[in-house]
Amino acid sequence: MLCEKCHKQEATIHLARIVAGAMTSHDYCGDCGEPVLTDFHEGAARPALLNPADIWSDALDQVLTPGDDYAKAAYLFIFDGLERAMTRRKQGPHVTGRELLEALHDLAQEKFGRKAKATLNAWGVFTCEDFGEMVFSLVGWRMLAKTPTDSMDDFRGGYDFETAFPE
Repeated sequence: MLCEKCHKQEATIHLARIVAGAMTSHDYCGDCGEPVLTDFHEGAARPALLNPADIWSDALDQVLTPGDDYAKAAYLFIFDGLERAMTRRKQGPHVTGRELLEALHDLAQEKFGRKAKATLNAWGVFTCEDFGEMVFSLVGWRMLAKTPTDSMDDFRGGYDFETAFPE
């Protein structure tokens, strides 16, 4: 996919925004997208995922169906984890699967303590691979973007829930 601004270079920066249930997305090369990312890092623009409960909830209602493997709360938890992982990053907005897993682990322990595993399990999340399935569902629904190097392998073997979340 080519950059939507210069139409010359490959797009490597993919941004999406949902406002009032309508989603817009933009795809830029590194050169054209740099000003957008600079604004983000300087606080001029805040990505929608910084307030997932308010912004993503309605969008999830449109794509989730009864009987889905994972609860809506689990998807919102993914957005919380992305916010944490992005805050920890020193360079660029892209979060790797491993970085997201680390952020989700820490967040679950902080929010739920000894009930972390039980809470995640109640949402249908039993393994790190479940987190990956949700992330790639969000990518498929165009609520998140991925790079060519992102894959489900990033979530395989992340950590064992029994050990990571003692009860």
